[in-house]
Amino acid sequence: MRGVWSGCVSRVLSISKEHVRWLVLFSALFLVIGLNSILTSLTKEELKVSRPLFGYIVQGVRKTGKHELAVEVSNTQQRLSELLATLKASGNSYPSQTVSEPSSSSSQTSGSHYPNTNAKQIATPAPMVSLPDVVVSTDVHIFYYLWWGTPNDDGKWLHWDHPYLPHYNKKLRDKFKTGSHTPPDDIGSTYYPDAGLYSSSTVGTMQRQLSDMMKIGAGVAVVSWYPPKLADDHGQPVDVLVPQLLDVAGQVGMKIAFHVEPYDGRDVSNMRQNIEYVINTYGTHPAVYKKNGKLVFYVYDSYLIKASQWAMLLKAENNSPSCVRNTEFDGIFYGLVVDRKHMTDVVAAGFDGFYTYFAANGFSYGSTSSHWPSLQQFAEDNGLDFVPSVGPGYDDSRVRPWNAKNIHSRRSGNYFSDMFQHAIDAAPAAISITSYNEWHEGTQIEPTQSKEGYPAFPHPTFYLEKALEMVKLFRPAVTQDNGVFAQVAPRTSQAAVDHKSRFVPTRTFAAQTMGEDGGSRATNLREQRDSEYAGYLEQRQKFLVESARTRSTAQSEPPRRW
Repeated sequence: MRGVWSGCVSRVLSISKEHVRWLVLFSALFLVIGLNSILTSLTKEELKVSRPLFGYIVQGVRKTGKHELAVEVSNTQQRLSELLATLKASGNSYPSQTVSEPSSSSSQTSGSHYPNTNAKQIATPAPMVSLPDVVVSTDVHIFYYLWWGTPNDDGKWLHWDHPYLPHYNKKLRDKFKTGSHTPPDDIGSTYYPDAGLYSSSTVGTMQRQLSDMMKIGAGVAVVSWYPPKLADDHGQPVDVLVPQLLDVAGQVGMKIAFHVEPYDGRDVSNMRQNIEYVINTYGTHPAVYKKNGKLVFYVYDSYLIKASQWAMLLKAENNSPSCVRNTEFDGIFYGLVVDRKHMTDVVAAGFDGFYTYFAANGFSYGSTSSHWPSLQQFAEDNGLDFVPSVGPGYDDSRVRPWNAKNIHSRRSGNYFSDMFQHAIDAAPAAISITSYNEWHEGTQIEPTQSKEGYPAFPHPTFYLEKALEMVKLFRPAVTQDNGVFAQVAPRTSQAAVDHKSRFVPTRTFAAQTMGEDGGSRATNLREQRDSEYAGYLEQRQKFLVESARTRSTAQSEPPRRW
């Protein structure tokens, strides 16, 4: 009898929760429709009070998983932000709203380059950045991640609190750190962002980051992408952010390509479905990057699917019903070359080209820059695009404390310049940069700040400027002045702790002298050598299997990481 009664109560409670959920959804929808109709009549003070409300609505709707309503609310929030920006531009200033306690500290830090968007502040988004004199090249791509989140914008920390990953060898796991990081002072990165700990979901963050990429001459942001409702082990679904990302990219003049991650259960069949989804959903957006009229897809860890299976999707001569060639769902597909054998695999699979991703020079056969001239020659011989990936350095010690052998010092920018120059010398179809904001692996060129326990760049935009210098050597048509970045000192440690800095828009750009053409260095093709990581694939496959078994503990590696 007690079991029957317990079951009835559980059923009633379950129905009540479902009813409450739908009531909240419909209430939010009516609220959006009502507020949308009166936005233009609100006073400045009413706008200031109303804006945070939309953030709370978006958070609630995202948690319900109702994509369409979340997009509608986000669009309304963006409209409100635009009106606020218009007020500011017209001279009607308005203060940022904060939830922190009043302080006698100065609200301005001279070293600040970006607004501090940490969890203690609800910052008013900056007006849309206009970059009329910036010239970009769609032959320069940069890997971009939308998985960062804060309690204010996303309900909890996302990725900033990334756990220490266990060693792939069980016998060695006890020798290294375990547990998770505890933001805001302890984060899963060797560096600390100049913007503070931000949420990737906000319009202001996307504006700032895409504008940075444009300033270095990069024309294509390659966004890490999972299919709807799927995510990596430490984040939330990012597909819901793509409509907003495309709109912001369209406004600043950037193009977006898709970096398809190795989501759970990825195979040729559901890859076909997801390609159809992307093209049907986003294919007509003007901000989507197309080459020869086709969307571009980078496929991370493509080797996890056999070449013969890829060929069913990518080779027309197989007459497979799954094939996308010569259909409305055809595209440009780049596979990942890690080991030497992957060169022939990408041909057999039917890929249109290949890339190397890793910023650690020498980590894999593909990421070893001395191999790039021969990789380019192989690409030319087989009618493929070769897109080598360059980076400023590599340090993932705050997520993989056991991976010290693969740390590569930045060498004050020389590592980045050398690797980039090797890519230029190979004369590839395009060059990709790893990365704009992969903070876990220390490959980011997004600006840093000086904070106790975290090294900083010589000044926040140092690596953006270095990237511009190298992009201009690769594509001289990128003609903007050498100083599109404000030269400011790194934020001080005390300012970083206090989290009191405020953004001051600046249109004064300091020039930096560079050579006329930088010189084209001859590259001596070193003798081909076997991969230093001959056992890499076997070890990685074993680790992925082990990760799948232990994923529920939240201590395992995300599918795309190793």
